[in-house]
Amino acid sequence: MEWGSGFRFGAVLSFRRGAALITRQFAMRARLINFISGLLLLGVGLYDIIVNWGLIKVFLG
Repeated sequence: MEWGSGFRFGAVLSFRRGAALITRQFAMRARLINFISGLLLLGVGLYDIIVNWGLIKVFLG
């Protein structure tokens, strides 16, 4: 058994723990993230309508 194998095992556990903590933080704030994402999506849609309003008027008559 070489000296570094314990370090690698510890590094893998540390990485998994960090990933689990990040995942937990996202899960705890999922409602806020979804709300902000929805506002962003509405903003992009509104911007697109404003930019293309002339074309929309031509197309719809």
